[in-house]
Amino acid sequence: MTRRSLDFYDKAAGYFADAYCVQWRLAKRLDDMGKAAEAAEHYRIAFERMPEQFGEVASLCFGCEGIFDSQQSRSTAESVLLRLEKTEPKRPQVCYLIGQLP
Repeated sequence: MTRRSLDFYDKAAGYFADAYCVQWRLAKRLDDMGKAAEAAEHYRIAFERMPEQFGEVASLCFGCEGIFDSQQSRSTAESVLLRLEKTEPKRPQVCYLIGQLP
């Protein structure tokens, strides 16, 4: 069943590759399977894309409420978002997301 879900997320990534939520869900599945190195790359992609996909009223997509719950997801988000804060300091979405980190 897990392999099947990975196949579906991988297929979704092809159709909706720019969506942070698809990349994050793929990373989470890989992380849950103990494939930390593979997961890390998808977490990085997800958190790099996340700020650009938040509009004036920021919100997480349905099903991504626990996006910062796992250690690897949270540490990758922190690393990526703090880097973005330095390179793009005027993006309010980045500040908002940093404020969401536990």
